[in-house]
Amino acid sequence: MAGLSLEDFLGHATRAQGGKNKYLSKWKKNNPPTVLVWLHTKAIIMPLWRHGVPRLMEVKDEDGDKRIEVWGGDWSCWEPEEVLKQQYFRDRETGEREVPPTICPACRLVEHVRERVESGNLNWTTPIFKFVGDDASKKVIIHAAGMYNGFNGDLSDEEKDELKKHRIFRNDVWRENMMAKLSYGFVVVDNSNLTAGPQIAIETSSLGDCVKKVIADAMMEAEDEGNPYTNPYAIRWAYDANAKDLNKKYAANKMSKVPFTEQVRKLIVDTAPPDLSRLDYKLDPTALKEQLQEVCLVKDIPWSEIFGDAEKAWPKIKERQEAKKEKVTDKSTEFNTDEFEDTPKGPPSRKETKSKSDKKPTVAALKPKTVATKNVECCPSCGEPITASDKNEGICPHCGELFNVVDKVLGKDELPY
Repeated sequence: MAGLSLEDFLGHATRAQGGKNKYLSKWKKNNPPTVLVWLHTKAIIMPLWRHGVPRLMEVKDEDGDKRIEVWGGDWSCWEPEEVLKQQYFRDRETGEREVPPTICPACRLVEHVRERVESGNLNWTTPIFKFVGDDASKKVIIHAAGMYNGFNGDLSDEEKDELKKHRIFRNDVWRENMMAKLSYGFVVVDNSNLTAGPQIAIETSSLGDCVKKVIADAMMEAEDEGNPYTNPYAIRWAYDANAKDLNKKYAANKMSKVPFTEQVRKLIVDTAPPDLSRLDYKLDPTALKEQLQEVCLVKDIPWSEIFGDAEKAWPKIKERQEAKKEKVTDKSTEFNTDEFEDTPKGPPSRKETKSKSDKKPTVAALKPKTVATKNVECCPSCGEPITASDKNEGICPHCGELFNVVDKVLGKDELPY
């Protein structure tokens, strides 16, 4: 593991934006859980395909006491979108994927396990990975069929009894799903907090579909006038945590009566948006491989075969990403906040109130990371203080690092469609 930085595996958000970018990360905590946003007219909307991968984190509190916790994480999928859109399509006779993965080691790992289950080489309830911290009650065990969402769907009574025998509960198996899930990266302006400027919002595919419908309906009704890029209008996002139907947890509506003010225009037309392309940057496959090897319970996984192509391609991919990163100049925060003082302001961020003398935690080699804390924990990526609410929300409000306790980051409201 010498020379492999944990940042290569966990640093998705570190690579995805500059330190000045802001994230719209807590709108679902509003009362009511809604937000009124304007889409930035010069920003792309980035589809993000990611695999949920748990990880072990060593956390140190203010007294110096350490504990190991199971956190979640995201691995940006390496497959083309054309492959990912068809990842659930399989030949009815052979059971093989109609469009198999070409290079992504996470996709290949899931497919390898599935093939072994289908061939009878592995029992579908076999534990594959075990992530356990100091609190054993919060351990995460990923079983064979859980990796590819195989515990859902129509099961026979015999199969249900087998799950009960192995204490696998269908209400919890979404935690184990390692298939690539789709989310969207938007650049938006919060109508109630213009002083924040353009913000990045990483939202589920369910909300993305709602936004698509709003725009499509508006353009159907008024053609070019319904295009939010040429004729901006506010869109209301809403979240219903109690909705049993996952497709009804989110809603979006066009709010035509919300005035398009000069202040808003400056933010979504004149102010340069943050660069979203880096949200989808690839990470070191060797770091992922070694992290998974440490918690793997099955001894005969062909790691070299699964990860080999990605590891060979990684040096050139890394070089291209680093070169691209150097060329990008992020001017998203270059606007005068004095112009927006008459708009509602949110509370100051913890980054603004944090002492400059506070040191950020260093990133160690690939092993559980120590995060220094003072009453609250710190983001493993940028070192800024975070609260339990930040962890539960799944994104650092300072740098945009995607993290969480596993039962949230693996996406209860982001199950495969």
